[in-house]
Amino acid sequence: MLLALDVGNTSVHCGLFDGSELARRWRLPSDRARTARSLRLRADEAKHVTSAVMCSVAPSLASHVVELLGTRAGVEPIVVRRAAQCGIPTRYERPETVGIDRLVTCRAAYELCGDAVVVVDVGTAITVDAVSVDGTHLGGAIAPGIDLSAAALAERAELLRPFKPTRPARTIGTTTPECLNSGFVIGFAGLVDHIVRAMNEEMHIAGLCIATGGRARLIAPWSEEIEHVDEALTLQGLRIIHDQVVSKSRRRSASRRRRGVGA
Repeated sequence: MLLALDVGNTSVHCGLFDGSELARRWRLPSDRARTARSLRLRADEAKHVTSAVMCSVAPSLASHVVELLGTRAGVEPIVVRRAAQCGIPTRYERPETVGIDRLVTCRAAYELCGDAVVVVDVGTAITVDAVSVDGTHLGGAIAPGIDLSAAALAERAELLRPFKPTRPARTIGTTTPECLNSGFVIGFAGLVDHIVRAMNEEMHIAGLCIATGGRARLIAPWSEEIEHVDEALTLQGLRIIHDQVVSKSRRRSASRRRRGVGA
């Protein structure tokens, strides 16, 4: 089985693949992903994990997870660090500065639809990325995430307690919690919609809009542009990249054997 991990600032998103099928998926808080037990791999799963792949926007935590995988599952993961590993060209002026998880997710989205696509990732930050008809990452936009913004507001507003936005029952709230839910959920859905429309205008095409991330399903019902939600999109991208790396390695080995290299 393949273990895929998307190591983020807020959570570590994990998935177990049996071939191309996602057998199990789970999240764990990043600040707790520092013990072998916290990876939440059952004993029967750990012994069947034969390979692993991961990407990360939290380098210090990523190095620790690599060590854990060695002790817990006995595997050394393929770590996707560079844009060139993602199999999707990018027009970012400095490709090394784009969040690697964004490119991994865009690779999966393009493989899924085979056409122009706008990918919305609703996590610690909200990222919106545009992919062209020929599968080129054109760039994107970054906004603060829902929970991050809520925490910042509660910290600065003396009369507000910490809160986590939930699905609003109505737009016009009659209590402070209702008003916060409406403002945050419907407001961020509007932010996403406006960015997606602007990107489609710049691309001169209405690309499919796919949302992913831990809070995607919260805003999707209020969005006019989000057409599909796939919370496992980044994990699928990691699987695709892993399979491509393994396939390329096997072809090289077969070529070396045919030439008698190493015999």
